[in-house]
Amino acid sequence: MSRTGPASKAGGNGKVSRPSTTRRPSKASPVGPAPTSPRRRSSPAGKASLVSPVPVSPVPVSPDGQSGAVAVRFTETMRGFFAFDTNDPQRGYDQGRADGTGLLFRLTIETDDVDEFLASPRHQAVANGHVGCDALGGRRPVIDGEFNLFVADDGATPGSGRNGAQPRGAQRRGTQTRQPSRNRRMLYRLPFTDAAGHPLTLNGFKVVRDDVGLDLWSDTTTLYTRIYAGHVGLGPGADLTTEPDARVVGAGILRIYPLDFLRQLTTFRADPAGLAGLAGLARFARFFLGDLWRVYVPFPPAPAPGAPASRDLMPKPAGFR
Repeated sequence: MSRTGPASKAGGNGKVSRPSTTRRPSKASPVGPAPTSPRRRSSPAGKASLVSPVPVSPVPVSPDGQSGAVAVRFTETMRGFFAFDTNDPQRGYDQGRADGTGLLFRLTIETDDVDEFLASPRHQAVANGHVGCDALGGRRPVIDGEFNLFVADDGATPGSGRNGAQPRGAQRRGTQTRQPSRNRRMLYRLPFTDAAGHPLTLNGFKVVRDDVGLDLWSDTTTLYTRIYAGHVGLGPGADLTTEPDARVVGAGILRIYPLDFLRQLTTFRADPAGLAGLAGLARFARFFLGDLWRVYVPFPPAPAPGAPASRDLMPKPAGFR
């Protein structure tokens, strides 16, 4: 018996007729290439196995080996006092407290890709929610605000430009700062409008710096705040090291209170859920706690060879009295 199967039929010219390698579409079929039949290859047992001819596109993989991007979000509430016609947050807080002029915000802060957020030196996320202040028209929506986590400081002092003095008591008496190059800032830029429709921007910063004493809690929960006329200091080209060059409407200080902080811890969410989401939350937490360690632990390990030189940082505003 022939190993190649039954003998082929010969045509009238004596040549062997071979089946055409091009398939013509039938009248009932749409015009286009015909589907490719699976190829066959021999298996070790001598049986034919099917091999798909369609290439499989690679699935995007994050740096930690998780497939796809992981979104992370949480909700933060800060409260305090505010006064008009001052650019000094401490003075505005004192005056607002005496006058009973409260100021708060409640924001949901979210990044669509936690790995991209952590890799970027700006560490920027979107903030949506509301600002609350009776003197500004009550509860005012915040849409597409900006939040930056642990931005390295480069020596600029917010508020030291055209708008005047930095917050009162910027250099604490009797304090010493270890390793100022490890300092970080957390930044908030929240566009909203007052009751009359005038555009405003709440611009706030937290200074994370290791002074003598236990100041980790106050550093990470105290926001020095100015409100500017217009929607200013926003967008990818905004300079994070200086305050906007715009008219200051007023200033104050906001804080996270312990009960609000405990509630905040219950709001962390990841998308997708499951193991991929938990891994994304773990990467976010590792970054957050790691930067706090580098700032507040007195004697960190020596920098790795080739690490960039550190930079001097801005003075730290006074805390609550």
